[in-house]
Amino acid sequence: MNHAKVDIQTIIDLKNGDAYALAHIYAIYTDQVYQLAFMLLKDSGWSEDLVQEVYLRLWNVRDELDVNKPIWPFLYTLTKRASLNKLRSIRRSEEAFERLLTYVQHHSESADQPFLNKELAANIKACFSELPLQQERAIIMSKVEGMSYKEIAEELQISPNTVKNHIVQALKTLRNSSLSKDALHLLFIMYLLEK
Repeated sequence: MNHAKVDIQTIIDLKNGDAYALAHIYAIYTDQVYQLAFMLLKDSGWSEDLVQEVYLRLWNVRDELDVNKPIWPFLYTLTKRASLNKLRSIRRSEEAFERLLTYVQHHSESADQPFLNKELAANIKACFSELPLQQERAIIMSKVEGMSYKEIAEELQISPNTVKNHIVQALKTLRNSSLSKDALHLLFIMYLLEK
């Protein structure tokens, strides 16, 4: 590990808002942050996203740094917390998706036909797979879990305006996707829009 390469002056510079100090720390610790995230998340895409989130968070909380302590334990804690938050978010998204499927199954004319329900579930997953990850998370949190833009913004560590933009874009993508598919997709979109 490269813990000794970040000197006190670099941490002081970071605390003072020096972006070059952040870039220096990023260059030194990115691999370790990624490896820790991957060990916890077991997914390379999520781990790559989390690395960016950790360094954004480091920048946002740089005032909390203690110049007399090594920075790796601080990064370790940020990474571990962000990873655990991600895992909780994934679990909530999966639970919300299950609730959505239950809703669609109960409101579908063919709810008594298991084959169609499996096909519907696959089609819904396909619709969501067309969305970028942040849009998917934002729309599920908003429309299925009933979270406010402010709550979503805090969870995803983005601004409420960005949350709104993600949801608008996601709904647009889902609407366009459903136009070329069967009527059950329209039921799904109607469910999202009535929330």
